[in-house]
Amino acid sequence: MVIRSFSHALIDEPTDAHNYLQEEDVLDTWFSSGLWPFSTLGWPEKTPDLARYYPGSVLETGFDILFFWVARMMMFGTHFMNKAPFKDIYLHAMVRDAHGRKMSKSLGNAIDPIDVIEGISLVDLISKTKTYPVPDNHLPKVLEGIQSDFPEGIPSAGADGLRLSLAMFSGQGRDVKFSVPRVVGYRAFLNKVWNATRFCLMNVENIEIKPFSEVKGQLSVADKFILSRLNRTIKEIDACISDYRFSEAADHLYHFFWDEYCDKYIECAKVSFRADAKEQQAVTGAVLIHLLDTSMRMLHPFCPFISEEIWQVLPTAQSYKNKGILFCATAPFPIADEHLIDPHAERVIDLILEVCRMIKNGRQASNLPVSLAVPVILLAKDEHIKELLLTYQDLITHMAKTSRITALLRGEREITELSVINSSGDVDAVILLSGLIDIDKELARLDQALEKISQQVEGLHKRLSNQAFVANAPKEVVAGHQKELADLKEKQAQLMAGKDRLTAGR
Repeated sequence: MVIRSFSHALIDEPTDAHNYLQEEDVLDTWFSSGLWPFSTLGWPEKTPDLARYYPGSVLETGFDILFFWVARMMMFGTHFMNKAPFKDIYLHAMVRDAHGRKMSKSLGNAIDPIDVIEGISLVDLISKTKTYPVPDNHLPKVLEGIQSDFPEGIPSAGADGLRLSLAMFSGQGRDVKFSVPRVVGYRAFLNKVWNATRFCLMNVENIEIKPFSEVKGQLSVADKFILSRLNRTIKEIDACISDYRFSEAADHLYHFFWDEYCDKYIECAKVSFRADAKEQQAVTGAVLIHLLDTSMRMLHPFCPFISEEIWQVLPTAQSYKNKGILFCATAPFPIADEHLIDPHAERVIDLILEVCRMIKNGRQASNLPVSLAVPVILLAKDEHIKELLLTYQDLITHMAKTSRITALLRGEREITELSVINSSGDVDAVILLSGLIDIDKELARLDQALEKISQQVEGLHKRLSNQAFVANAPKEVVAGHQKELADLKEKQAQLMAGKDRLTAGR
C-alpha cells in the first residue's frame, strides 16, 4: 500500500504492518525544506560552497513556522552536518491588518506594499480588491470595510516610510496591527529629516566648514549637550541592533533626531547663526554637519534612500570618498566616543529648556500671543542656578521670546506686580503682565476655566468615592483617575493663584 506524506491518508487498509512502499515522486514540503541550509550548497557532496557557507550566521523568519520549518532545519543540520545551521534565529513579528486579522487576498484585507509606497485612491483600491479571490457573498462586506478603513485611499508613504514603520513594528514574537496612519506619521519624520538637512546646508553655505576633529576644543554648552546625547544614542542603537531589538533601535533614533536634534539643538544653533561671531558659527556648522553625517549612517539600515541621498551631499562625504568609501551603505557604522558624553552640559541645557517651557506655558495660560516678547523674572534656588541663567540668557531670550530677563535668588524680591508664575525645583519663571492683558477679560477666562475644572474634579471625586467602582475596576484605571484628579487639583490651584494676583493688581 502507499502512504502519501503530503496527505497522510491511507489509500488502502494495510494487511501487513511492514508492507509500505515509499512514494518516489513526492517529498514532504517541510521535510525537504529542513534540508535547505546544506542541500542547496551541494550536499551530500563535499563542495567548496558547503565548506564556505555552512553553517550560516542568522536565520530571519516568522514565529508561525518555528516548529514546521526552523526546528527541522536545526535537527537535520545537527544530524547530517554535526553542526547547527545557524548561530542565531531572529523571529520577526507577524503583520496583520488594522483589526488584527491575518492578511489574505481571499479575505480581501491584503495590503499591497506598493500601494503604501506609491499611494492609491479609494476607487483604484476597490477595483484591485475586486480582482482578489473573495467569495461573492462576502465581497460587499469587504468593500464596505475598505471604504471605512481607507475613506480617502492610502496616501504615499514612500519606500523609506514603509521600511521604517515595519522596523518600528518589529518587536519579537508579537502580532502587529498594520496602521496606515502610523506609516504616514513616520513619513512626517522623514520630512523632518529632510527639512533639518536643508536648514543645515543653507546656514553653512557661506561658512568654511572645518573637520569636526579640529573644533572639539571650541564647543559651546549646546554643542556639548547634543554631542553627548548623540553618543548616548549611538551606544543604545548599537546595543539594540546587536541584540536584534530593531524596533527599539529605530525608536531611539527617531526620538534623538526629532526631540534632541531638531526641537532642541537646532533652536540653539539659530542663536549662533544670528550672532556676529563667525568663529562660533563655524563651530556650530561643523557640529551640524557631523551630526547629520553620523545620523545618516545610523539611519541607513532603516531608511536607505533618504540617508544615502543626504549623505552624498554633505561636505564630509568627500573625505570618505578620498578613502575609497563611495556610499553611505559602505561607510562605517558610528562608534560612540565616551569622551563626548557630558552629563553637566546635558543638565545645563535641560535647565534652560525647562525655563523656556515654563515661560511658554505662562504665556499660553495668560492667552498672550506667541510672537509677543514678554518681560521675565527668574528666581533661582541658589547662586549656581542664578549664574547659569545669566550666562545663557541669550538662549532663553531666543527660545522663549522674552523682552527682558532679570535673574534673582528666591526670596530676594517679593513679586507684587501683576504676573503669572510657573515653578520647578530649580527656578520660578515669572512673566510680568502689566500692560499686556485686559484684566477683566482674563478674569472672565479664568472663571470659565475654573468652572470646567471644578466639574471634572467633582466627577472624578464621585467616581473614586464609589467603593464598588474602586474594588472592581482594573488597578491601572483607578490609578489613572487618581493621577488625573491630582493633576486637575494642581491646575486648579495655579488658576486660583493667577486669579488672586489679577484681582490684587486691579
